[in-house]
Amino acid sequence: MKKLLFFITCLCIFFLSLELVVLFNFKAFNSLSDKLLLRLAMLEYRNKDQVVFIGSSRSLDAVDAPLLSRELGVPTYNISSTGQNKKRFFYTLRKVLEQKQVKTLIIEFSHVNFIKGELGFLTFNKKNEQEANNFEEKIRNFVYKKSSMVKVRKVFKPKTFLRLLMLMTSRVFNHDIWFRSNTLAQLFISTKNHLDYDFDPQILKNPNPQRAENLSVQELLKILEKTNKKIFFLTPPVQASVVHKNCNTQTQKNNQSLPYVLLNYSCTGFPKDLMRDKTHLSPSGRLVFSKSLAEALKSLGAHAF
Repeated sequence: MKKLLFFITCLCIFFLSLELVVLFNFKAFNSLSDKLLLRLAMLEYRNKDQVVFIGSSRSLDAVDAPLLSRELGVPTYNISSTGQNKKRFFYTLRKVLEQKQVKTLIIEFSHVNFIKGELGFLTFNKKNEQEANNFEEKIRNFVYKKSSMVKVRKVFKPKTFLRLLMLMTSRVFNHDIWFRSNTLAQLFISTKNHLDYDFDPQILKNPNPQRAENLSVQELLKILEKTNKKIFFLTPPVQASVVHKNCNTQTQKNNQSLPYVLLNYSCTGFPKDLMRDKTHLSPSGRLVFSKSLAEALKSLGAHAF
């Protein structure tokens, strides 16, 4: 009987300690449930990045933040993520705009940011609570409402500890590389055969609108007009074989309603050996592109505050 009581006491102490740890680090533990939340937590935890990229998997594969940090001379962060949609895009945008240390925001402009979809994670509020029809369900709702550990219970998986380590060390290291595919391949790449290529973008300033009926674009502009941060738009490059499709679609139908500078690489065809597929750059392509992008941004003063 004494052993049972001792075991129960130890178990209660363990769960109480775990609850307190999660309670005082709730934002960090909650961020472990989704890659987007994790990247946002890293941005806040680092609290030094002055240039930030927001986009889809195309920008994730295209932008090398450590290289741009060196070239621009200011801390740079790429918060682009896979599985992008309108809700996740606008959620990311609003959170980044809240960060006072961010001075320049570079936004990928493509249809992926405006497609329908869900956040993919819970925002804790009364809507998450289920209606209680009996005493058991009332107890369940009470525990869910009061216990931080229960709210983030889904993050307690083996990979959680790796993500927690990444978050805790993000002030020292930029973990940009670990969010892409082919991680190991990125460690052994060479760009020496492509440094002489001309990959300059079309720099479009205040393009004139031909089709401004896109409500999502207007919603985006209403958010941006309230900020004093520098704003640039970016369309990442595509493979040379599909330039005719992407260039016409992206520059003549969507981008004219943007009262900002647009760095348009969609009309700049990259060779096949620099592409992972027709719309995503390979690890070597990312370095070549980022080098070109850094020069374009410096010429526009994106790094000067």
